[in-house]
Amino acid sequence: MTSPTERGAVGRLRVWAVRLLPLLLLLALACTFGPGGVDEAVVLVQEARVDLLASPDAVAHDPFLRRRDLSSRDKRSFAPYLRLDAIDVPDDADHLRMQGVIWPRNPDDDWRDLEPVTFRVRIDGVDAGRHVVRAAQHTTRFTVDVPLPASLRGRAGVEATLSILREDGRAAVGRWLEATLRSTTRVRRQPAGEGRNLLLLVVDTLRADHLGLYGYDRPTSPHLDRFAAEALVFEDAISQAPWTMPSMASIMTGLYPQEHGVIHGEPIGRRHTLLAEPLQRAGLSTFALSTNPLLTRSTGFAQGIETFLELPWARAPKIHDRFLDWLDAQQGFRWFAWLHYMEPHDPYSAPGKDGRRFVDPDYDGAYRDMARLNDAFHAINFGGTPEHPLGSADLTFLRGAYDGEIASWDRAFGALIEALAARGELEQTVIAITSDHGEEFMEHGRLKHGHQLYDESVRVPLILWAPGRVPAVRRDAQVETRRLPRALWRLMGIDAEGAEPTPDDLLVIADGASAEAYSHTMHQPKPGVQRSIELIARRTSGDKAIAWLAGGPRYDGRAERYDLDRDPQERQDLLADDPAGRGAVTEMLRQWHQRRSADRAEGAADPGMLDPEVVEQLRALGYIQ
Repeated sequence: MTSPTERGAVGRLRVWAVRLLPLLLLLALACTFGPGGVDEAVVLVQEARVDLLASPDAVAHDPFLRRRDLSSRDKRSFAPYLRLDAIDVPDDADHLRMQGVIWPRNPDDDWRDLEPVTFRVRIDGVDAGRHVVRAAQHTTRFTVDVPLPASLRGRAGVEATLSILREDGRAAVGRWLEATLRSTTRVRRQPAGEGRNLLLLVVDTLRADHLGLYGYDRPTSPHLDRFAAEALVFEDAISQAPWTMPSMASIMTGLYPQEHGVIHGEPIGRRHTLLAEPLQRAGLSTFALSTNPLLTRSTGFAQGIETFLELPWARAPKIHDRFLDWLDAQQGFRWFAWLHYMEPHDPYSAPGKDGRRFVDPDYDGAYRDMARLNDAFHAINFGGTPEHPLGSADLTFLRGAYDGEIASWDRAFGALIEALAARGELEQTVIAITSDHGEEFMEHGRLKHGHQLYDESVRVPLILWAPGRVPAVRRDAQVETRRLPRALWRLMGIDAEGAEPTPDDLLVIADGASAEAYSHTMHQPKPGVQRSIELIARRTSGDKAIAWLAGGPRYDGRAERYDLDRDPQERQDLLADDPAGRGAVTEMLRQWHQRRSADRAEGAADPGMLDPEVVEQLRALGYIQ
């Protein structure tokens, strides 16, 4: 594989042709599209103006629901009848977006027997939108945009009624995912010559210490290693959570989990600005492809994304085919794309030679069948005994299979860089590469991820490639992955709130800087049955403290501390025989946690109030039982 710079030179002649396209396209579009037409030179930016579910004046007018607590937005979204008083409709609100979901009343019921369900919104007596949903699977979703009558725009103090009804008029089993009055702004699409593009690659479950560029002794990542030689590489990048939803919410918003409120699996609050939104408002074409079933439109991750594709569990080559098809249609315009890969998430089943490359061909243990890994994960992480005990040979096999997944992704990554260079796009693109969290192989008595905060779960790769804009060096300063939005907005020349540099900014932080990094996780093994277990960690360049803030008698007062300079594997707990020290660490982290939680998103739900489909995905991925 030649260097990225050399491959960029191959496509340099194409760049000038690409730069001429905007003028030709704009001229052609001006002649082609008249009033009411689809103008490809314009980005339609849709923004929520009024969240009807968040109204503090919501009143349930169903007798049964009068006895329920409707204090939060999330709980209101389950109410089949809601009346909202004194809604002010903005002048620029031009449509209503309705999102909802239905499911069988009883889990064992056949979805094919579900009666049609109507989601309806009336504003000041006017039928503002309705949508009839017929089940297409066990959990059926819909999204529909309804034009808002002009007579309602700019009205103050109107009454809104939201209802979820079966055909016989009785309340159905369903919930509102969204009911918002929204505005549409037409923004000029930026021609390619006005700035760089941005490509964010998030490799799910990728721990830093299994990559060659971070010192791993297996050749899992030769293409990425060579690419990183021309990039800014952070030696110690720490994720803010050890599982996908809160970690990705932090990467997209720049906030801690306590601030954005995605703790158990809640959708991202619409009051938060996500990475893509300022880019879209600036006129960039925006694209995302998610293969993780938890990162979807309904969970809020499509904010600011013009084209958002969901391909659960698709492998990297298919992702790249879809992305490149989209990219070829964007010739002449600036763009942002976020690709989220599921390699190397379990099941570790890389195709072809990559799947065999790092495993012992003579291994004949139980975990050749990857379905048994989930059984072992549930038993071990939730306090049981696996049916098939895990020995050293089993763990060696699992690590090798995991490494094969990394190698498979790395091979596809090399092909993507070649494809970008051939299109003349590489030199014009800022590329950021990171992960949402790592993976455990019993280093601290657990499997997979989500439940602990040791480095194998939260230390991830972080690479910024922008020749001429960032130096090709390695930074030993510790950083948090939530710092990405601010740095990427600055690299793209985007004026966004929070884009101004700070001492711990990724682009200005100095080697050896003592920036603190915090991580958090909270889970219930059995939602609604067992108490939540909550952990928080504080990491500096040489020190790591972990405290269990909740979890019952088993975890009361538990805290640990490690000297990372002498004990990078976190084996020697400095507080093992120091109850006073454990109390001091717990109190320090509890106070920090409380300060951050004061800004937590309104309506953050408990697991019992989550979207049923999200609960099923959480269960399928092993986060809950």
